[in-house]
Amino acid sequence: MAAKKSQRRASAGRRRAAKPNAPHAAQLADVLADTRQARIQGLLAQQPADSEARRRIGLELLQLKSYRHAQLYLEEALADLPERLDILSGLGQACLYTNDPERALGHIERALPQAPERFDLLYLKGMALLGCQRIDEALALFEYCVEIAPDSPKALTVLSRHVPLRSEQWDYLVSVAADASVATEERVDALFALGKRDLNQGRLEDAFNHFDTANRLFLPLAPANGLPWRKLLGYVAGTYPEGLFERFAETASDQVPELFIVGPSRSGKSLVESILAQHPSVIKGGERFEFMDYVRESASAHETLNGFIEALSPGDMPELSQGYLNRAGHKGKMVTNTHPDSIFVLGILGLMFPKTPIVFCMRNLLDMGMAAYFTKYDTGNQQSYDLHTLGEYIASYEKAMQHWANVLPNPILMVEYSELVKDPEQVARNLYHSLGLDEYRHDDRLREQATRLLDQLGPADSVEVPTRLHSRFDGLGELLIEQLAPLIAGYRGVAESASMEERAKQQRLIQLYEALIERQKEANVHGIVGVVNRLLELDPGQPELKALLGTYVSQSGRHQQGLELLLQAGEMSPQDRNIQIQQVEALLRAQAWQQADSILRTWPENDAVTCQLQLQAFVDRHHAELQRHRRIEPTVNELEVARGWLSRLKAASQPSPIVTSLEASLEGLARNEQSIELHEMALSMLAAAGESDGRHQTQEAKCRLQYASTLLLLERVEAAIEMLHAISRIHPYSLDTQQAYQRFTTWLGDSSEAVHREWAGLHGLLERQWQSYSQDDLQFSFGDFGLPYQGYARVALPGSRPTEARIEAYKLRDHLAALKEKKGSVSALDIGCNHGFLLLELADQLDHGTGFDISPTCIEVGNTVARHLKIDNISLSAQTFESFMAEQPERHDLLIACAVHRWIGLPMPEFGRHLHSLLSKDGLLLLESQGIRRTTMTEQDFDDKVKQICAKGFEQLDRGALCDDGVNYREFYILRKR
Repeated sequence: MAAKKSQRRASAGRRRAAKPNAPHAAQLADVLADTRQARIQGLLAQQPADSEARRRIGLELLQLKSYRHAQLYLEEALADLPERLDILSGLGQACLYTNDPERALGHIERALPQAPERFDLLYLKGMALLGCQRIDEALALFEYCVEIAPDSPKALTVLSRHVPLRSEQWDYLVSVAADASVATEERVDALFALGKRDLNQGRLEDAFNHFDTANRLFLPLAPANGLPWRKLLGYVAGTYPEGLFERFAETASDQVPELFIVGPSRSGKSLVESILAQHPSVIKGGERFEFMDYVRESASAHETLNGFIEALSPGDMPELSQGYLNRAGHKGKMVTNTHPDSIFVLGILGLMFPKTPIVFCMRNLLDMGMAAYFTKYDTGNQQSYDLHTLGEYIASYEKAMQHWANVLPNPILMVEYSELVKDPEQVARNLYHSLGLDEYRHDDRLREQATRLLDQLGPADSVEVPTRLHSRFDGLGELLIEQLAPLIAGYRGVAESASMEERAKQQRLIQLYEALIERQKEANVHGIVGVVNRLLELDPGQPELKALLGTYVSQSGRHQQGLELLLQAGEMSPQDRNIQIQQVEALLRAQAWQQADSILRTWPENDAVTCQLQLQAFVDRHHAELQRHRRIEPTVNELEVARGWLSRLKAASQPSPIVTSLEASLEGLARNEQSIELHEMALSMLAAAGESDGRHQTQEAKCRLQYASTLLLLERVEAAIEMLHAISRIHPYSLDTQQAYQRFTTWLGDSSEAVHREWAGLHGLLERQWQSYSQDDLQFSFGDFGLPYQGYARVALPGSRPTEARIEAYKLRDHLAALKEKKGSVSALDIGCNHGFLLLELADQLDHGTGFDISPTCIEVGNTVARHLKIDNISLSAQTFESFMAEQPERHDLLIACAVHRWIGLPMPEFGRHLHSLLSKDGLLLLESQGIRRTTMTEQDFDDKVKQICAKGFEQLDRGALCDDGVNYREFYILRKR
């Protein structure tokens, strides 16, 4: 075994519905799309009326291997149907597959008195005894099962894995295999059992013929794979290039929630797990679905996993990682995960948990291919029933593992199967050491008991309990090399092809450039940064991309970082004029006037671009002084030079709102009243254009910011204050709003309006509060651009999400009025209330309201605003959902839960039960989807989540959508408690 740390090298959601109630897709449309998950979500969305319905749903979930959900439903059903045999049996299976064999044994033993000779129950008990490491008892029970086993090929096949069959049972299987009138799957089971018998007796060719016949019969019937392994290489190479993980390294979690053991089927994963699980610090997890399901749920707001990763920023990592830790109930121990499809989600694992170890299991191609071909799987693995396809699959899997080993930041441990079986003690010591675990002395007595299992162990079997191993199956495939020729051919076809990854990369580049065009239309700065980062990771040698990234990073307010990127782009392409222009524009945003001027002086003075940037710099430099509460008047000579730039610019270009607004600003600097007329003309030109996308909003916000600055210079402070306040409603998610708010607070105290003076005191107090907190404490209080997440026009506080617009969109005042008429008094609860502004705005309709949020900063701001507004019937506190529920809170008539279903970290049915318990009879629940930084798309499977919550006792009352921040399209539901 070789231990290795990977080196890190430098180098889109549902579309907005035309109608609010239009049907929607609920699945990722790419590699993680899974019909199993869709069926699970459909079951969870049902509304079981009684225990019989819960029993039915639980058993269906069990068939879909959704063991955790199956347990919940079956346990609920058992409370009313305590002796129901299928419920007890189902719970036994669910507990066994969630690695709780003791609990499984309890359910099975409770069921057995009703059917003491029932074969499937006895066999299940034997498996539970094995899980409890009561090996002698398990084998004795299996031997008894041989005596009572029905004439069923499937039953005899599973028994033959543990104990010998009787001669007449083998004769029965021979007759079934030869009878063409028998059901195909029964013949297949018999052939697999006979093949295993021949293999154990050393008759290799006879064994191969049995297995080969079985595979050819079963291939047309084999269930399809859950995930498309043929897309694996293209997906891995196109989605996770070198450099991606460096961008997220600083905010990733240092926790180790799971230990992933990864490899193709029959590569030795179960052997490695059985060795590791003997250590007291390791919990055997088996093929766990939890992490993959969590990735699906987290990415479900997007049509593709690529879209999800593209939308991620480093700041998202703490919430994403903590959500999984909450879901998994992480207690500090390592839990193993051997799910073969984990190969698809290792990239997300590396972004979230870069310290989580990954064990890659390797095995000789012929031995691994033979073992897989000699196995009939419970589900999936369709590729294993055809040798050529199986070879392609193994090669694809190994190439994907090699890519992960090259790019992942995680510690990678390689385990070779032949080393494992020859010297498991040494491999165990190496694994423990590499994982930071103390050496552990194994229970030799238990292992000696388990050695009895080896008599029946075949090369296609997994070891579920610790036992002594030997190498009798190592190298066995060499003896069948002629028969395995199709396997070798399939493997070579993929292993020797180098073009697949390049084609995937080119296809991904096309997708990203299309996404970039969409984000630019939306003026979605942070979305553009995400797309360009992905483009650069795939194609790092493009100076134009580097410059584009620098421009938009600068527009997001990170000026120094943007300038550094633009400098790098300029060094890559020193003569590129477009890059030089972008550098100057970024310098102006950063207010680096002298640096911008030194570059502009080297350009041709009559050039239209030079004139426009010179004029822009002149205007911006004087307007920036307003943020220092200073009105600086340029000299006559300076104005003359600036008018010269304007004259040459107008002569060389068509009339436009931008040029007209610059002309108006220049006249404002000259204190010319004509400037007002020119500003109005610029706004009229914008309105006449008839555009309404994000780029238009950006232009309007810039023109109004220049207009407000002119009003301040002309000492029309009250009008300037109102215009600065209005900018946040035009483009709340922008650098322009940030600058407008800075000028707003600077000049508030100069206004003669009483309300403006009151605001000045409040905003001054809020600013002092924010300054007293560290940046970490403020991460939940502020959105982007250093602005609060919630805006509140009533107190002139800008923010990404304007409170009054949201309340109007949700029709909350109408809903509260109807509740009040019916109930007389009304209370409300806001879960994850941020600043609590929704409650404050509704306070006049509430008898009392309660809100809580995890951020103390958010709550302090909310309480300060409440005191300013003299609102005393709203209580805001800083706490978690868990701590709030522990207080056994009272019920409310309105419950607001906007986009909190993700960070709560609970399965939707369980979250729905909590919400139901918090509402009074006929109470209303507001649910809102998660934003994904798109103006035309929202959370992909939000409808399904709402259905799962509805299933816990709600009915739909209303539905709608809004895009209140200009960046995130969101949908919402109003539900009524039944």
